[in-house]
Amino acid sequence: MKKIFKILSVLLIIFAVFSISSCQQNDKLKEKTEVMLDALIENNFNEAFNLVSGITTKDDFHPIYSQIRDYISGVEEYELTQIGVNARTQNGITVMRTTYLMTTNSKTYIVETQARSDIEGLYGFNILESQISGNGVQCGTVTSMKGANTTQWIFLIIGFLEIAFVIAVFIDALRQKIDKKGVWLALILLGTAAITINSNANGVSFNLSAIISLVNNTALIKYATGATSIRIMIPIAAIVYLIKRKQLINSYKAKNAPVIDEEALIKENIEANNNEIITSDQENFSENVSSTEITETTESGDQNNE
Repeated sequence: MKKIFKILSVLLIIFAVFSISSCQQNDKLKEKTEVMLDALIENNFNEAFNLVSGITTKDDFHPIYSQIRDYISGVEEYELTQIGVNARTQNGITVMRTTYLMTTNSKTYIVETQARSDIEGLYGFNILESQISGNGVQCGTVTSMKGANTTQWIFLIIGFLEIAFVIAVFIDALRQKIDKKGVWLALILLGTAAITINSNANGVSFNLSAIISLVNNTALIKYATGATSIRIMIPIAAIVYLIKRKQLINSYKAKNAPVIDEEALIKENIEANNNEIITSDQENFSENVSSTEITETTESGDQNNE
């Protein structure tokens, strides 16, 4: 049991490391993408060039900058939604490619940005107009199952069963007397490992992460761009609790069991034994006295008969 718990703990730590690393890289790339878009919208050439200065020159970048500005003319505000991510490492250099759905006040665009671990700014930037609206999800989530296939419904049902499982384990933990109950309850509800597989025009990416959420559930999501995302949620904290459930309960009982004073118990046993010995001696004495009296009475009777 302890070995299983250690293995699960190690896996959770690995998932957390992957999650932190992936989130940090994605957040940085999104920030750079937003800086580039803001510079394009506000016509800030120097700000935009600073992001690509590691891969091009001002003379080469200027016509590209002007073309993109004309292409997104009329855009005043926007919102980015990540719909794909791909990372690869070769010769010690990691290249991350992220695809966003850019919803604006006028049109919708697909924005693709790339970053390299050995370059401070962007390694690539591309933007295309799209007819997609909303967040780009075609079907597969709870609120967008219209047109979903059988496989997507199976994934959704599994997701609901996972949520039901977590709630059932949470209720069990709530009813049990265990140490650090509050911590366990929080972990059961929120401690989840996630496996995400994204497939788009750029290829297939695989991501392991540890998240704190009850809302996300296992799902097979299809985007209007043609991309597909398989999200598998593993309620690892609830599973760990079930494995350690008996141990937690027994540990709590042992810690809160009534304290027995051994010295007082020994003293009590000695006194009880002494009382038994005294009582036994008294009974023997009484029997001896009674026997003596009977003997004397018998002898007296015999003398009178004579």
